[in-house]
Amino acid sequence: MSDGTKIKIIFEIEDAKLDGAEFKNSLSFVGDNQATGDFTSTLDRLVFEKLTDIFTKVLEAKGFALNVENYLAVIDQTRIGIYAHIEESEHPPYEVNEYSYCLKVPAPSKRAQGVLLEKFYQEIKSYEQQILKLKEDNDQIVSQKKTQTVGELRDEVKILKNRIETQKEEIKILNERLERALSQVGFSDQQIQNMPDLSEGSFRVVRVSDHKLREGKIYLKSKNTSFSYPVVKLNVMPLIGAKCMAFVQEGVVTDLYPCDDKVEDFELYVAEVLDVSPSTIKVRDSARNLLTLKSDFTIHARLKIGDKLLVSKYREKVIKWKMLKTPKQVREKIIDEENYQYQLINKAA
Repeated sequence: MSDGTKIKIIFEIEDAKLDGAEFKNSLSFVGDNQATGDFTSTLDRLVFEKLTDIFTKVLEAKGFALNVENYLAVIDQTRIGIYAHIEESEHPPYEVNEYSYCLKVPAPSKRAQGVLLEKFYQEIKSYEQQILKLKEDNDQIVSQKKTQTVGELRDEVKILKNRIETQKEEIKILNERLERALSQVGFSDQQIQNMPDLSEGSFRVVRVSDHKLREGKIYLKSKNTSFSYPVVKLNVMPLIGAKCMAFVQEGVVTDLYPCDDKVEDFELYVAEVLDVSPSTIKVRDSARNLLTLKSDFTIHARLKIGDKLLVSKYREKVIKWKMLKTPKQVREKIIDEENYQYQLINKAA
């Protein structure tokens, strides 16, 4: 330049003397070095651009495939430097008068392998070794299977059958021990017979921590774990503090068996159906109290005026009801099917 300065693009800190140099946004440049394959631009030309978009444009412009290997090669060699006016000088460090920041994005080169690309190659090599080992192991297993004689295969089947029989015997012994243990804590034969399959869950000792009759639940505690259980599935009410055996499946108590005498029986009333609507049933119990029970119509649709229900109460709260077919069955037997949507919504004298 005529004033004794010239333009220089510098990417090494030791090549520039910046003492007294002035930063100038007006210094602007964009160019592509055909000899080296480097794309260089001052940052003012790249404002609001994504680096990945810049790398993609450079790769596409130079005819490279858009794959991970080429992206890593570009990232490894990308540099930020300065586009500067410097004093005339043949050797660095150069005296910089004015400068602006610039970005150099090189074309991928096998000769300039950086840290990221090296790690990428090492990772690929590791995967190839793992795949090779898996293939060798699989080939070895297949080879062993092919070389097994019929007699060896029969022996293997015999061993597996013996193992299965042994496990069946162990399960039988464990079931017998469980039944004895449950009998000792007061379970009836019928309760034991109706207990769920142990393979589907597990028993836990719990204590009743609270009654929430408005919610239709009791709450249980086992160490630091809490559970709830619907009162409609109870035949007696375990008191707060009562010990129970809870069968737990996927974090939910599906069966509950009181273990001590801290229980109270439900009050049972035979009630007559006075009216049936889509959402409620109006009944009169044996004490001539009028009750309105909430229920799902799909459950009580078959009820008629005059039908008999067996209503279970606990501390003046209706817990559940069961439908009775005839007066004779009221005295003799309650039908098996139970309705589980029970809630007292009104009570009138």
